Amino acid sequence: MIRVGVDAGGTFTDFVAVGDDGEQWTLKLPSRPDDPAAVVQEALRQLVGEDDPVELVFSTTAATNALLERRGGPSLLVTTRGFEDVLEIARQVRPSLYALEPVLPVPLLDATQRLGVEERMGPRGEVLHPLGEDELDSLVAHLREQDPATKAHVAISLLHAYADPVHERAIADRLRALGWRVTLSSEVCPLPREYERTSTTVIDAYVAAALGATLEQLADERTHLRVMESSGGARIAREGSAARPARTVLSGPAAGVLAVEAIARRFGSALTLGLDMGGTSTDVALVRAGHALRVDELSIDGLPIALPSVAVRSVGAGGGSIAWLDEGGALKVGPRSAGAIPGPAAYGRGGIEPTVTDAQLVLGRLGGALCGGSVQLDRAAANMAIARIADPLGVSAEAAAHAIVAVADAALVRAARLATLGESPDLLVAYGGAAGLHAVALARALGITRILLPVAPGLQCAVGALGAEVVVEEIAAWGRALDTAGPRIAEMEDAVESALDRDRVPRSARRITRRLRARYVGQGIDGELELPVQSFDEARFHAAHEVAYGHRLDRAVEIVSLRVRGTSVATPLSLNAHVAIGWDRIGTRALADGTRAPVYARDRLRPGRRLVGPAIVEELSSTTYLPPGSSATRMPSGELLVTAMEAG
Repeated sequence: MIRVGVDAGGTFTDFVAVGDDGEQWTLKLPSRPDDPAAVVQEALRQLVGEDDPVELVFSTTAATNALLERRGGPSLLVTTRGFEDVLEIARQVRPSLYALEPVLPVPLLDATQRLGVEERMGPRGEVLHPLGEDELDSLVAHLREQDPATKAHVAISLLHAYADPVHERAIADRLRALGWRVTLSSEVCPLPREYERTSTTVIDAYVAAALGATLEQLADERTHLRVMESSGGARIAREGSAARPARTVLSGPAAGVLAVEAIARRFGSALTLGLDMGGTSTDVALVRAGHALRVDELSIDGLPIALPSVAVRSVGAGGGSIAWLDEGGALKVGPRSAGAIPGPAAYGRGGIEPTVTDAQLVLGRLGGALCGGSVQLDRAAANMAIARIADPLGVSAEAAAHAIVAVADAALVRAARLATLGESPDLLVAYGGAAGLHAVALARALGITRILLPVAPGLQCAVGALGAEVVVEEIAAWGRALDTAGPRIAEMEDAVESALDRDRVPRSARRITRRLRARYVGQGIDGELELPVQSFDEARFHAAHEVAYGHRLDRAVEIVSLRVRGTSVATPLSLNAHVAIGWDRIGTRALADGTRAPVYARDRLRPGRRLVGPAIVEELSSTTYLPPGSSATRMPSGELLVTAMEAG
């Protein structure tokens, strides 16, 4: 069995393969946003024999990009009549408190795409208004009017469906029989909070087309396919992410964070900042004592997704991010990206707009090729692209390139400061293809002295995917006493065990946990606490509430939801560090400031080898720039440990 980790990014797709004997192979190919599966299939032809069984763990930004770029599949919403505008009303929270004309997130579906049905369920599952056959007939007629040419993906989110999904299922049965694809809120997000549940369900339906076809092509007879989810776990595709694509919105970043967790534990870092800078965007995450922060809800482009996720902050600043001048002549970078096609102007594939990669090439920090020579770089094309910024500003190409990099660095610093909230990490782990070019500048701005560049930094998301646990979670709303929850917890546990069986997780390699969320009666969601089921009582809740919030209340405690989680026992992957025989210095390169910097081949650096900036370190998946005043040492395990600023 060959295990292959895949990270399908907007610019490159990365692969790490491990054989039964521990042998490792790596590969990096340009992405194909129009056909991601074709890139994976090409890589498998290069990495794996035709008859070898494959365990494939797939992380992707497909759902994220579909959401951010508003290019999801055709979708409709069916909800309880009178609640068609819940997506627009939202929480009535002002995104900017002092803005006289605040800009609110635009709903994914407009008013014509939101249909109401006459039915009503109460908060405890009591039927207040039954759903009749005539109402179903009327709904089908309305859908046919809205969707005459194609069968759109229909999101069904009825009021209080988490308490009893019978009406949602009745609608789903009718629509499926007529050829519509459907997503039910009672399956995607079976919890209270109408707006968040509806938003999550609509997003699930909206991004399904971006992911579904790819997974169908990859799940052939010889491939056991799992997909990374935003929570940091992997799940068998046919019943996990293929059925619930909203779970994959942070699939790629979550895989990278797993790699950072493993590194932080190995190096004993108390507080680690992970920096994943690729071609399209940059993600930052905080890891405390080897464990990343996790949240129960995330927001993408102002749209809430009420599903578990690693806590990641993203910014549209990557190597392919396009530099531009606004109406006032101010320089901006991103969020628009040149992507894989056409890519930066320097790639010679027809791109003409200036990108961060073009700026780095003009500054001399990149050489003539990337990815081991598979991507040749055209400096003349990069200069022409940068001139689109330099000429209007009346500055040299080198000055414009410096400014572009500085603006990109400032965006990274802002995202990092939001992630750290004033805390001071003792280690920055920089990974992704572009991170090594910006890591020292970021560390200096944040006061971080140590930077670690892993072995093959551009492949770390694929590495993290291969080290991911299989995670299966069942969630149920619960508004009754805990002593009546035994049968429901048993049902949930059976469902988790069955899912782990189908995912081929041995019984001896499983962990099952049972937890609940509780709060004081009348309290909002911000007061909820998650506690183990087996040790829960009101006294423990009072004590935990005081620890978390500094006070306790003289009120009864209510249970909000039950959660049963099953995980496999996983071992994080460490890439082997190969050291070639030969001199590690492979040349020098002229920098924009008139100095020359030695260029080193990372795979030839010997343990203990120390480099002093200015210097450039090249490898297959990334390039590292060491500015003056910094240094780097090759560690015995293969990582580069960078000191951002030498003493004195």
